[in-house]
Amino acid sequence: MTSRFSRLHEKFADAIRTRLGPTPAKLAESAERPWASITFSGARHLFTFRLIGPAGWDAACAFATHLDDMDFSLRGALVADMAVQALTRTPDGGADIQLEALTVDA
Repeated sequence: MTSRFSRLHEKFADAIRTRLGPTPAKLAESAERPWASITFSGARHLFTFRLIGPAGWDAACAFATHLDDMDFSLRGALVADMAVQALTRTPDGGADIQLEALTVDA
């Protein structure tokens, strides 16, 4: 079975999951689409992670707070922009964090 996402998108999701810390983070939603400008090409990425329980909320808040200071090492691409689009508390006290990112081909 082949993935509908690029290897870069999958590696990026793994890198984000690692940065979210030891709290289990389930990838609840994921999308990728090509992107290009006059001088660059790459992709737009959308990820929604679900983190369980109060520790999940704390991990998502810490990730959002420190996102501007994070660097992601992705072979063949640079993360040009990344932002938290939504951060919501789930009924179990955890979090859903939605991220949007732009990668450009290196």
